[in-house]
Order: sequence, then structure tokens, then C-alpha cells
Amino acid sequence: MTFAKYKVPAALVLAGMGLVGMAQTATANDLTVYTRDNSGHAKWFEAKHEIGVCDDKADGWGTRGYIYRPTHGDPGNGTVLLKVNDPSASGHCGWGRLPQSPAGHINIKVCSYQGAKIEDCSWAPIR
Repeated sequence: MTFAKYKVPAALVLAGMGLVGMAQTATANDLTVYTRDNSGHAKWFEAKHEIGVCDDKADGWGTRGYIYRPTHGDPGNGTVLLKVNDPSASGHCGWGRLPQSPAGHINIKVCSYQGAKIEDCSWAPIR
């Protein structure tokens, strides 16, 4: 059976799949990235233009997250649009928000930091 012959409203399809509630809270561009040593993570919420950064390990290091425009040829670095810190594993995350979602390619990066030292970075393209 092909669906090309039938015009079904998208809301009806989503409801039938049990995804209506999820469609309102998550988008395809929401993304979570963990530090290489899994001591912290950052999550981008596309609909809210918001990043949450959480330090998950009480090890004397904090967790820092970035939203940035990647540099051509070096997608792990670029122009920082938003930087958020969570300095300790206190159970509270750091939050930051952009006034609007930036157009074009953006990436998310998360690192462990202690003072000026930055280690265990991971990154991924958001779009």
C-alpha cells in the first residue's frame, strides 16, 4: 500500500503514531553531546534557542557548552554565539538562550574546564 494515493493530515498521522505530545516538546534539531570522559553534557533545544549545560561528576572540573558557527575546514571550532558554564556537579545546570535561532550551520560543543584548562571536548553539528 502506498501513501501517495491518500492525503492524510499530518496531525492525524502523528496522533496515530502516538507522537503528538513529542512533536510539541522535541524537534529534529534538539541534540545532546557528552564530554569525551562523560563527566558532563550539553543539550540544545531548537524550539527555545536554548542550551543547558550540566556537570555530571564531582571531580573538581566544571562543564562548558558552546553554540557556534563552525569554521570551514575545522568544524570543531568557530565563532562562538553562546557560551554557558556549569561550574560544579551541584544538581543544577547552567542555561543560556539566544534571542532567535541563528540561520545557517551551527554546532554544539561541550568540554570539561578547570580555570583556564579545557579538556575532553566533544562536538556535533546541529544543522
